[in-house]
Amino acid sequence: MLEERSTLEVCVIPENQHCGGVPDLRRAELAPGGSLLGCLGVRGRLVVWDPADREAPPATVDGCHADFSWEEQAVLGGPGVLRLLSVGAQWDLKLLEVEAERSASITVLCVSECPAGRLLQTVREQDDGVCELQSVRLLSFSAGRGCVLLNRDWLLQLQWQQTEAEPQTVSCCNIRLTEGDGRSAVHQCVCRDTLFILSSTGLISVYDITDGGLLASIDLPAYLTLLQPEDDLVSSSSSSSSSFCLLQVSSDLSTAVAVTQCHSAVAVDLDHYFSLYPDHLLCAAPPRRPPIRPQDQRDQDGLSSSAFSLAALGATFSADRSWDARLASMYSSASSSSSSSCSSSSSSSWSFSLLHLEPHRASSSSSHSRVPRGGSAVSFSVPESSAPSLLTVSEFSAQLTFVSPGNGGTTAALWDFESGGVSLHRAEGEAAPVQRCGERQHRLLLRKSGVFQVLFSVSQQDLLSRLMLFGSAATVDAVCHLNSWGRCSIPVHALQAGLKNRQLDTVDFYLKSKEHLLIPAAEQPETSTQSLTARFQELCPALDLLCSAVRDSHSEAQSRQFSEQLLNITMSFVNTQIRSVLSNTQLEDAGVRGCVDALDRYVTELRSYMKRFPWPAGGDASAADSADRAQQEAQRDAWEQLSTEEVVRQSVLTNQIPRAQAVLRRRSLPEQRLSALRTEGLRQVFCCLQDRDLQTANTLLTNMGFSVKKQLHSICLYTDDKNLREFVVEELCGRSCFPEEEVQSVAFIREMERLGSLPAARCPADASPHRLLQVQMVHREAGGGGEEVLEELVGHRRSEGEKAGLWRNLRLDWVRNWDQSCQTAVLLSRLHHTEVTSCDSAVLWRYLTALHDQRRVVDWIQNQEAPGGSRWPELTPELVNDNTACSSYMREEILDLLVRRGVLVPEELADLEQLLWRLAQGGGVMASPPPIPQYRSPLGLDLHGLFISFCVDRGLQYLLYTYLEHHRLTPRNCPLLTNQSLSESQPWFEMLVKIQEITRDLSDPGLVFQASLTSAQVLLPGSQASLSSLLLEGHSLLALAAVMLGPGGIDQVVVQGERSGRSERAVDPQLLKMALAPHPKLRAALFPSGPRGSSPSSDISVYHLLQSLHPLDPSRLFGWQSANTLNSTETSELPHFSSPHLVGRFALVENLDFLYYLRHGRPSFAYATFLVQRLSGCSDVTLLLQQAYQQAYRSALQSFNVPSVTSAAVCFCELLGVCSLKLRVDIRAMNTILQHWSQSNTQQLHTLASKGVKLAEAEPGAAEELIGYLEAAVTDSLEQKGISRSSYEAAQEWALPVQFCQLHSLKLSSVYPAHCTDDGQFIHFLLFVQLHSFPPQQVKSLAAQFGPALQAHLSLALQDLQVCSQRRWPRGSEEQPVSLNAEEAPGSPEHPRELFQVLLQSQEEAAPCRYLLQEALVQRCPTLAVMAACQQGAELLPCLCAWLLTSVDDLAAGEAAAHLAEAPEHHEWTLHDLSIIWRTLLGRGHVRPLLRGFELFQRDCPLVLVLRMFELGCDYRSFSEAKAKLLDFQRTLITLRNGGPAPPGGLPLQWVESQASVLLLTMLQRCSSQYDLHRLLQLLADVDKLLKSNGPDFRKLSQLSQLLQGSEVSLSPRLLQCSSPSVQQEEFQAAVDALQARGRYSAARQVALLAALPVHRLLLSQLLREVNSQKSKRQWRRLETRVGLWRRCHEQLKADSADPESASRFFLTQADTVTTSPPEAQTELLDVQERCLLLCLAARWLSLLSPAPGDQLESLEKKLWIGRVRRHVLAAAMEKESVFNLPPPAVTPEMNTCEVLMREFSFSSISGLNSERWLGLEGLPGPGEDQEELNSEAPLSPEERSALAALIGQLLEEGSIHEASRVCRYFSLYHRDMWVVLRCRGLASGDLDPEPQEASEVQPKKSLTSYPSMSSLSSFVILPLPEDEVAVQLQKLVDQCRNGKNYCKQVLSLYQLSKELQCSFSQMCREEPRSVLEKLLLSEQPERFRKAQLFIKAQGLSADSVAQLVSSAVVQALLVSSSSISSSAQELQPGPIEVVYKKWM
Repeated sequence: MLEERSTLEVCVIPENQHCGGVPDLRRAELAPGGSLLGCLGVRGRLVVWDPADREAPPATVDGCHADFSWEEQAVLGGPGVLRLLSVGAQWDLKLLEVEAERSASITVLCVSECPAGRLLQTVREQDDGVCELQSVRLLSFSAGRGCVLLNRDWLLQLQWQQTEAEPQTVSCCNIRLTEGDGRSAVHQCVCRDTLFILSSTGLISVYDITDGGLLASIDLPAYLTLLQPEDDLVSSSSSSSSSFCLLQVSSDLSTAVAVTQCHSAVAVDLDHYFSLYPDHLLCAAPPRRPPIRPQDQRDQDGLSSSAFSLAALGATFSADRSWDARLASMYSSASSSSSSSCSSSSSSSWSFSLLHLEPHRASSSSSHSRVPRGGSAVSFSVPESSAPSLLTVSEFSAQLTFVSPGNGGTTAALWDFESGGVSLHRAEGEAAPVQRCGERQHRLLLRKSGVFQVLFSVSQQDLLSRLMLFGSAATVDAVCHLNSWGRCSIPVHALQAGLKNRQLDTVDFYLKSKEHLLIPAAEQPETSTQSLTARFQELCPALDLLCSAVRDSHSEAQSRQFSEQLLNITMSFVNTQIRSVLSNTQLEDAGVRGCVDALDRYVTELRSYMKRFPWPAGGDASAADSADRAQQEAQRDAWEQLSTEEVVRQSVLTNQIPRAQAVLRRRSLPEQRLSALRTEGLRQVFCCLQDRDLQTANTLLTNMGFSVKKQLHSICLYTDDKNLREFVVEELCGRSCFPEEEVQSVAFIREMERLGSLPAARCPADASPHRLLQVQMVHREAGGGGEEVLEELVGHRRSEGEKAGLWRNLRLDWVRNWDQSCQTAVLLSRLHHTEVTSCDSAVLWRYLTALHDQRRVVDWIQNQEAPGGSRWPELTPELVNDNTACSSYMREEILDLLVRRGVLVPEELADLEQLLWRLAQGGGVMASPPPIPQYRSPLGLDLHGLFISFCVDRGLQYLLYTYLEHHRLTPRNCPLLTNQSLSESQPWFEMLVKIQEITRDLSDPGLVFQASLTSAQVLLPGSQASLSSLLLEGHSLLALAAVMLGPGGIDQVVVQGERSGRSERAVDPQLLKMALAPHPKLRAALFPSGPRGSSPSSDISVYHLLQSLHPLDPSRLFGWQSANTLNSTETSELPHFSSPHLVGRFALVENLDFLYYLRHGRPSFAYATFLVQRLSGCSDVTLLLQQAYQQAYRSALQSFNVPSVTSAAVCFCELLGVCSLKLRVDIRAMNTILQHWSQSNTQQLHTLASKGVKLAEAEPGAAEELIGYLEAAVTDSLEQKGISRSSYEAAQEWALPVQFCQLHSLKLSSVYPAHCTDDGQFIHFLLFVQLHSFPPQQVKSLAAQFGPALQAHLSLALQDLQVCSQRRWPRGSEEQPVSLNAEEAPGSPEHPRELFQVLLQSQEEAAPCRYLLQEALVQRCPTLAVMAACQQGAELLPCLCAWLLTSVDDLAAGEAAAHLAEAPEHHEWTLHDLSIIWRTLLGRGHVRPLLRGFELFQRDCPLVLVLRMFELGCDYRSFSEAKAKLLDFQRTLITLRNGGPAPPGGLPLQWVESQASVLLLTMLQRCSSQYDLHRLLQLLADVDKLLKSNGPDFRKLSQLSQLLQGSEVSLSPRLLQCSSPSVQQEEFQAAVDALQARGRYSAARQVALLAALPVHRLLLSQLLREVNSQKSKRQWRRLETRVGLWRRCHEQLKADSADPESASRFFLTQADTVTTSPPEAQTELLDVQERCLLLCLAARWLSLLSPAPGDQLESLEKKLWIGRVRRHVLAAAMEKESVFNLPPPAVTPEMNTCEVLMREFSFSSISGLNSERWLGLEGLPGPGEDQEELNSEAPLSPEERSALAALIGQLLEEGSIHEASRVCRYFSLYHRDMWVVLRCRGLASGDLDPEPQEASEVQPKKSLTSYPSMSSLSSFVILPLPEDEVAVQLQKLVDQCRNGKNYCKQVLSLYQLSKELQCSFSQMCREEPRSVLEKLLLSEQPERFRKAQLFIKAQGLSADSVAQLVSSAVVQALLVSSSSISSSAQELQPGPIEVVYKKWM
């Protein structure tokens, strides 16, 4: 029962800035006894923080955590130290100590750690099989002891001691979960040292946490189902028991609550549960009764002894046996009946059976569960996405919290067990549940706004009232403040109690709750409805009570302090009420006057108890009151005449403020409010002080309730009146209440005022222009936003008076917050220069820079180096760096000025780039004196080294070269230049240094050579630079150049190479020869073959040039060398770029193109240029002209708004002979668009020009975009000109868009024709479309927009109108006229194009009908087909075919005529053609053309009805009307079949039926949904008996569709086709399988029956599903459940006449799947019994086969007996193992049911096995043959052989001789009694000969000994005759037999009867016992009745069968005797039947 009860969410801890991560919280727990909160996030982050302390930051615990728990009942640590135990993500345990102090940081210290390895090692000491830790769950942590659950089945208890860092292992045990329970365990909880584990199926296991022993088990579903089978809620809960997820038990162990995942919960009274299931309480101790006899020696005859004995027996004993005593006893029993139930329930509490609990922790006698007997269940209406989180349970109720992802939508629920009601509280926003350690019945929520507590069934008023009564007013006030609640109504008795207990806070809170009683607030509308007088009457009792309390306590000396405090509170309340009443302007005067008078009386009474009240000198108080009132009345008129200021002054001075408020209220002045009145009073105080009337000011301040000192101090702080401030300062200093700091501030103000009279020292009269520049610079830096500020500053500076006013109007409040530096900076503006320079340098520099006083700043910097000493302080770089407060511009100037003097600030020295920049501003790094010679970088480099490194790192080679050259740096004076690592990393650096060395000494050629080698090093960075290496690397010319620069030239180098082998300069001549191989002439010159100089000269100019060059001689490098024989003789000057001969040979000269002249508006020049430049050497003139036109076209559109360019382009095109129409139209169109867009916007011009370029380049979409703009422009132009939109003038304007569309191949603009159609101007319309040659289709669509009259008129007018199309036809270039006729399309020229022409032409043809059909097909005109049908003698079939082909689209017509060999117009149409057209159009869905065609040409054809049915069913979904059409079709067919009149020219009936079948199939195949298909099949269910076709069975399909409704199985499309029966069977079987897979066995069975499919497989599958479902339940452990299931399976198979072989295989398969894997003998015994039963059932079904397979039956029987033997052995072993572990006795219902079923299906009842061969001794093991069994496949153990012998004995006792004989043969077992029984039968049947008498006498005489099998039937055995040896031996065998004696007796009895009845024993055995008995009774034997009785007892015939036999015999005898014997003979001679009757009666 869900109830929306009142819930209240109360804030208990206010908002904290650390409450932000609420959505990410996974768990939150509040520490015990404190406000520390532990929060665990979803990512494993553990944070500890104090929500009540806003200053203390949260403490984050290191690592990732999975769970944590605070310590309950802490025993360690000092005050303020808490401990918590956390579980890490790697399953390690950490003990953390948390120490927190108020407003201090929280300290978290890890004091102990237990790694996962140690936990695993502890478990592995108990069990080596545990390999890894899979889970660690923290169950409890209390008093230093933690309990954890490892891997769900290991309980570990750890104890942390104070002196030890490592925990001690208290216990480690395995809780021995079963495999199923271990997998399904979903939740664990610990309560009172007891572990409860909940499985998902609802099974609760109870364990002892000390040893892990199983204490009890609780089956929730079984309990709920047993006691409340009809409860829907419980059944639904039990049905969902597989989803249990949460468990909690009450602290007294009386109540358990489990929650499911589907938001339902069940509650169980555990005491009641264990009273119903005592066997589930495994730890129950036997009840111990007190001894009956007392322990001490007493008189047994005494009353005390009797009372003790009766008390021990549970009875009462009373010596007083009187009636009064009995009544008193009965009364006491009745009065304690209510408590007796509780005590009885608690006395029998199951927790007393938990021996591991301490006695004092047992349940109290008064606590018991309030859950109803039988349990209770409830469902919570919470969102589906939420999940249960926290569950707390008591014996009265349960609280549950549901959370959603992100902690949104949290819901708290309270479930009351007694009422069954549920209260829900849905929290808004994000809220995380908080668990409070040690307290389970609190429900706290953590929000961003604080911590809240949820209260159920409590209103705000009730909560505050209870807090007031049972708590304190401070608590109530704090709660109201936290939750922003208004004052509630507090009862007056709370005030009375507060006064009695002298609780002033209660009194104050009560009065605060009544402060709005007289004048209600806006939120109290209910109070405002009462009158003021009524509300005041409610307040009077409280005021009277307060006054009385003041009066009573005032007279007591010890209560004087309480009286004064109470008086102060009461007076404040009364004054507040008077103020509120008088300040309210909405009250009536009469009520206000009475209320104020009454309150004034209370004030008067209370004032008499004030300390300093002026007591009257004499007289009583009443006389004084009357005199005061008279005086007030006299003064009333005087106050009315006073001004407002005077009224306020008088009221304050005389303490009559309420009176003044009343006067001012009547004047409606704002001073009637107390705040305004006090403001006026303060103003008068200020005036008094200005007048130096200090006494009056003090009085005013005192009477208004102000502090005089505070107000005077405030006036002193905030006044700018110098004299007033000095006066107040003097007064305050006299009172010694003026601080010393403010005294100094006053002195500073005086100094400022003194300086304020002086002119400003920093502001000369003539402002320099540079100052204005500074102002502009500041304005520029401020971004232009400070214009107003600057103007205001400039304005202030202009007025000298205003300048001085700022210094004179000072306030102390400003100055007291200025520090010394600030005060000095203020004074600097008025000090003289000499005084300024003597100030602190830092303050002075900051002042000057902040003021931007550039003159003095520059003077300060420049005078630092003055020879006579500077008058300015010392200026250091640090001072400039730290105290510069100017703009960035001035700062840069200052730094530039300083750097020129060698001063650099530290900030720039630390940054190299900034340093270089600053040096560049001060003269650069190449200044003549070094800028900073003493500079050293942090790495120890000077400025040179730093700059060299800078250039090298950035690759600044040229700058570095210049720098080295400037400073003359060499490796000798700069160590960095010799850095080898720098040279190796940057080869160019070494080259640069070497080249620099050349300039130092030009006379040394070796330096040049070394420089050349370093250049080689640049090319070869990885090797040593030498001439040989250059040659080897292939740089032969470079090596040759280096050789030429060497000393002595190449000859000297070659000579040195031949003489010495120096590595650098030497070169091997042979290596040089090989290197110069590619240069043969050079090699020949260097190495001549003959003597040098003898060879003739050759043109080796390069060598000559090189030979004449001197090293690095600029005059020869850039001049023509004398050695150059190829020197030019044309000029003697050096070559340059302007040389005429170079310009002539190599310069590029630009020629202007024709487009240049077009852009300048010169078409003639453009044309001439084009002729000269382009046409002079052109071969394809046409292509060239086209390209020129395109370029001119593009250029004109790009500058379309320039008339000169466009006109030049048009003229140029005309000169070229190209039509310029397109260009002119486009230019005009773009100008029109531009005029519409407004030409002033250049951006639009550029946009339109770009669109024109796209149009010229024929980009897709460009023309379409422009035509839209053009139409809008023309429309706007017409509107501006006021021209009618459909007038002729408008048509002229619209000619431009149409021309544009025609030229760009667009659809012609239809705006103007549309306007004409809207306005009805058809003449303008016709003129426009004809003038501009609109296409016919467009004209047709436009004409359709006219009205009906004009539309009809235009259709006739346009019928023969010929328009000229602009389209070029392939046959020629002539324009082809196009007709606007909508009926016909133009055909070939030989066919007329007009309908009337076709009709007239047809009349001239020989066959008009055929001609019309041909024309109809050619011109696609259906109307001609209709007219052809109207011709005389026309055949309707061709007309119908032609009409259908012309009425559909071309694709459908082409497909329908695709089978034709010739053209359709020349074809002879037949029914076959019509059939193809029918199928094609139906397949394409063209039903309406078919319907219209048949209605036109075959109106009476039945197909019209089915077409109507098709249209109604498929298109309109009107199945009822379609059903009617189908019925009409059926009636029509029946009429035609019965010989009814056929319509003339109709179609054959057989063809009609065939096409109707095609239509029906098409309908089914075109269904879009299964629903439509189902409806159609219902519609066509009766068509099968009507249509003669081989299509599908519609009736069967309809039934199948009906069966498939509601399932997810759809009807197969293959069934809707004309499929073969095999395919249909496959589809039906597929449907059956699909239904079977979805569990719809009933529907699957019906489908199988419908399709005549076998159902045995379906039945077996259904049974198998039920078996698997039952096996997953707990009830499967009970034998009766299994037996009942297999009985139902057998009966179901029998009822459905299942296939015996399949049924047998089913049971046999189930028998094979029965496993005996569990180690428990009880479970194995259960499985063996089930297997035996399944084998019996399998054999029974197998025996139904004909013929029965004997071998298989014998194999099954052998398996059965193996199981029976195993069952016997297990039972014996269980009995031997323990007396208390016995198997269930045979008399129990389970065993009885199983045994009855096994006897019913016993192998003995199978006739196929009971053959005669088993009754012979042949093959039966003899005494010496039983050992052969050892060689069999599965030999039996001795124990099993003994069990088998006992079972065979039982068979013999039951008379199952055949089965016993077979079993003995199966196992080759010799059984003595078996041998005796078969010998006995063999003797009786004559198969065996009797043994000799001697052999028989050898038998011992003890055969007569009584055995268990002997019975009293031995006395009924007919004694054998002495001469019958067989009977004698049979009797002996009977005596010898132990088991099977009854059978032997039956054999002996039958044998004797056979002798007496003279028939063979075999015949007697084959007959039924009833027939034998009948023969015996009808015989003439003298003792036949006695023999019959003996026979009945020996055969075991029942009394019913014997009675039936006798009664039938008597009736038959009476009938015979009545018809054949006379009455007299009957009386004299009674017959045998009468004798029988009398005998038996």
